Amino acid sequence: MPESITPGAIKGDIEVGEQKTKLIIREPTNIVISIKERYTENLVYDCFVKDFEENHCEPLNADNEYKKSIENLKNSLRKGDRVYVINMLNIDKYDSKGDIQMQVSKNFLVLFEDDKIGTLKRVLYQIRSNIVHGEKLPGAVNDDKIVRAAYPVIQKIMGVVVNSLRTSSQ
Repeated sequence: MPESITPGAIKGDIEVGEQKTKLIIREPTNIVISIKERYTENLVYDCFVKDFEENHCEPLNADNEYKKSIENLKNSLRKGDRVYVINMLNIDKYDSKGDIQMQVSKNFLVLFEDDKIGTLKRVLYQIRSNIVHGEKLPGAVNDDKIVRAAYPVIQKIMGVVVNSLRTSSQ
């Protein structure tokens, strides 16, 4: 069922379907806009990961400070013999003794058990989401430890990006 919109003199409908979203503006003129893919910030991160893998991973992986910062981040997320960040919006469903793979498949956890940039993106994004949505609090010992461990990783990645931009603009 379409949702009517009437901000100011614009009159029309928004139709949200499984495959596309359609914006129909009838007044002051007749315009139909169809969006076949829903845009999310995750698409931006996926593009960044693809570009980073193709153009920037080699020098970063050779950087001992970066390797140490990755290990520190993993240690801050270590729970027993596994390394993961908990999706704090689903903390009530998290079971430390339960099936980890099942919890990953239900988005209760994000594993950090390889060194792929895509995995790192998912881990950093989950940490970011926990902060933004108020699930990580300053002063909570474990939360502070995780955020402090994530910062040098982000700093190294951004250093590579900034240096690349400087080099390409010269």
